[in-house]
Amino acid sequence: MGVQQSSRGHRPRVSRQPAAALRSPPLPIGRMTSFPMPERDGSDRRAEPASELDCLRGILPVPLLHAAERRSRELNLGADQILIQWGVITEETYVAHLARHLGIGFDDLSTVGRAHCPLADADLPEIAEFGILPLQENDTLNWVVAPRAFTARRLTRFSTTYPSLIARIRLTTRHHLHQYLTEQTGDALSDIAAEGLLQTRPAMSAKSIIGWRRGLQPAILLLVCAVLALLYPTLAMDLIGGLAAIWFLAFSLLRLTCVLVPPQPEQRFPPLRDDQLPIYSVVVALYREETSVPGLLRSLQRLDYPSEKLDIILVLEPDDLRTRAAVARARPGPQVQVLIAQATGPKTKPKALNVALPFVRGSFLTVFDAEDDPDPGQLRAALGMFRQHNDDVACVQAGLHFDNLTHSLLSRMAAVEYAGLFAVFLPGLVALGMPLPLGGTSNHFRTDTLRRIGGWDAYNVTEDADLGIRLARLGYRSVTIPSVTLEEAPIAFGAWLRQRSRWMKGWMRP
Repeated sequence: MGVQQSSRGHRPRVSRQPAAALRSPPLPIGRMTSFPMPERDGSDRRAEPASELDCLRGILPVPLLHAAERRSRELNLGADQILIQWGVITEETYVAHLARHLGIGFDDLSTVGRAHCPLADADLPEIAEFGILPLQENDTLNWVVAPRAFTARRLTRFSTTYPSLIARIRLTTRHHLHQYLTEQTGDALSDIAAEGLLQTRPAMSAKSIIGWRRGLQPAILLLVCAVLALLYPTLAMDLIGGLAAIWFLAFSLLRLTCVLVPPQPEQRFPPLRDDQLPIYSVVVALYREETSVPGLLRSLQRLDYPSEKLDIILVLEPDDLRTRAAVARARPGPQVQVLIAQATGPKTKPKALNVALPFVRGSFLTVFDAEDDPDPGQLRAALGMFRQHNDDVACVQAGLHFDNLTHSLLSRMAAVEYAGLFAVFLPGLVALGMPLPLGGTSNHFRTDTLRRIGGWDAYNVTEDADLGIRLARLGYRSVTIPSVTLEEAPIAFGAWLRQRSRWMKGWMRP
């Protein structure tokens, strides 16, 4: 197959051979693992020649190709990805050259419908996760691949060792694959983002199918208390006062214990070299925060992490045109993906984070807010903490401090509260082996674990605390690191009251 130009927007389109030329014994249809997967981010292929650059020889200057190959060895990452992340060549141009070099087709997926993909709706996130789209065409199962990591190098090797396999592969870009998923399977992905936890673990979702029963329990309790207060007012007041005192004393004792308990000893490991670092994803959900976009991108650029191994995802709402325009004006680099959350389902931060989860490429991911200014070394610090523990540690929580301490009395009081919470209380809970109520930002996760437990609860307004407790219920642990993220405290009483009301509503969920 060769590469042709489509008349629609002059984008490369696949030229299809007759079906007989592609027909071969069909591969099994099932989970994506039936196809030979690209190496995970941690694979070591530095000793192999960068054959993925063969398609660019004679097109780009030789010194530039040598520089990309050296950087590829330094980072243990495909040289094609280096050039794309440097902005030397667009992904679409590179993939078109690679397809022509391998003698296979390039498909922009504009003519591919949902019916062509044999995967069930529940398996659609794996298309984004692995960058591979299976297509059933004329009784033959073919594959459309968006190269990532070392995929281009493997395909170049396969072109000589497995020609029958290569004949059933077409190439596309990450953008075209995401566009296909959004346009052809958007409703299914949106349902998974909004209802995924409800479908897999209904008892742990705020929108549970048995939620009406849970809501009936506190209603009955309130009715009993009201009747008791009417019949025995003195006894009711004594009972309520006694229970409140017990609760207050118990919580105060827990805080005092967290102050006195010695912190857990830390192991010291040599810092990871750049070639040992995994792909790290940063997810930010934005809504009506157009003024924060330039500062956010500057803060993310200051992260002490190879830019070629950063996967930054900005999730925007479809009706937030001002923030979308602000992101477009900022012209973020190739390492930044912009996703538009579907309009179906609740318009909440956890749902937006779930929209991003299938598209995350990193083995680890972190969540920041629009106004956050994280410590540049925070990603490396989180990886260092993960190295100290087994896979049962699913989350590392960084500290949160405020950078507007002098703006109002409320901001100063909030700064004192956060200092005690993130510097004393949460580390104390970790030392006691207790569940950790996570903060809404600067929490770092193992991506596989986060997907396994169902991501965030789209219907919980305190998705961070809910996720921390759910991790503990499922047998995972969360720990803290002293690295700090600066953010803004509410300086007006109305903003503070709305924030506190949302927190209390989330924690009081039946």
